[in-house]
Amino acid sequence: MLILIYSLIYLVISIAYKNISFSERHRVIGIQSTKIKYFIIAILSALIIWGSALLMQKFLLNINVIEEARDWYLINQNHLPATFVTTVVFAPIVEEMLFRGIFLQTMRRYLSPFLSIFIVSLIFSVVHFSLSNAIPLFVASVVYCIITIKSQSIIPSIIAHIFNNFLTFAYFLRLV
Repeated sequence: MLILIYSLIYLVISIAYKNISFSERHRVIGIQSTKIKYFIIAILSALIIWGSALLMQKFLLNINVIEEARDWYLINQNHLPATFVTTVVFAPIVEEMLFRGIFLQTMRRYLSPFLSIFIVSLIFSVVHFSLSNAIPLFVASVVYCIITIKSQSIIPSIIAHIFNNFLTFAYFLRLV
């Protein structure tokens, strides 16, 4: 189901930018090279975000992460490779293109950076439909937005998002 949703989002993005050249499309969305320091910042940010979210769920929200991992595994056990590709690779790329590439870049033309980041992050956390993860998702989005603005590229935020999702995937597999 997620693959279908992300495929449709990618299709809409492609259609919206069909009259723009490939290189211009990448420039508008923010797919361009950047300094290596932003990749290091992205990886470190993902580690901090992931660890903070886990601690918050365990100790502040009293969420049974092991039970959550077991539920996740029961749903996904028959198609783990597809789940991995969808959640660790495909979803972060499409979400970053949409949220940091299109939404953030468009809003920054009309709003202050602070308000743009706030709105994009609010939408990002809401569309994930997870009350227990709303705060970590919002914070992650803020960090991804700042990385995107500072690096002038969505590639570091894609890397951070992929790494964050990979850590969650690996952790859940380890728990079950």
